[in-house]
Amino acid sequence: MLQLPEYIKPYYAFILKEFAEWNKQLPQEGAINLIEPIRKAFQGLARAYLEEAEWRHSGEVPSFEEYMKVGLVTSGNDLLYCSALSGMGKIVTQEAFAWYGSHPKIMASSELIARLYDDAVSFEFERERATSVTGVEAYMKTFGVSENEAVEALKEIVENRWKDINEGWLKPREVPVDILAPIVNLARMIDVAYRYDDGFTFPEKTFKEYITLLLIDSVPI
Repeated sequence: MLQLPEYIKPYYAFILKEFAEWNKQLPQEGAINLIEPIRKAFQGLARAYLEEAEWRHSGEVPSFEEYMKVGLVTSGNDLLYCSALSGMGKIVTQEAFAWYGSHPKIMASSELIARLYDDAVSFEFERERATSVTGVEAYMKTFGVSENEAVEALKEIVENRWKDINEGWLKPREVPVDILAPIVNLARMIDVAYRYDDGFTFPEKTFKEYITLLLIDSVPI
């Protein structure tokens, strides 16, 4: 912690405190240690954000393959899913945890959907802010295509990965369906957020209406 810049030390201290409190609430006897994987997921996310920042400051546009290695991590799905597992109780067995650690296809597909759906919808706004490289620029550089062609290609990749999601959900599996639910639901949430526009950045466009219909407006009978 002493090696960290001053501005980030309070945040890091807060994260460590939260981990400690979280660990107290988890079953101790015979329990699987899920705090360490969450800690590692945080570290991986931080390293990936740093690499994206280095691309931004250098003006480098990586190849699509290089971008995806980092972009799948910065989707945040791995951290979210690992965190979800920690609160699922006894259903998270050693076998289920080993399955998670193998990074199965359904999980990789959920990460890819999150990353590329975001990029295909928000790349123009990201370019205006000059915050980070997106999959659109990386795809254009690697395959020598136009911006519109790159966007359509990313959307096609996303649609094809839904087939992997459906296959992983429907075929005989090594783990209970409850273990799969957070993976599938994260992908569904991304579809809701980005199908028509950048719902996370501009929630007032369509996201606000979805939330209002779900939580505020009564359902007519």
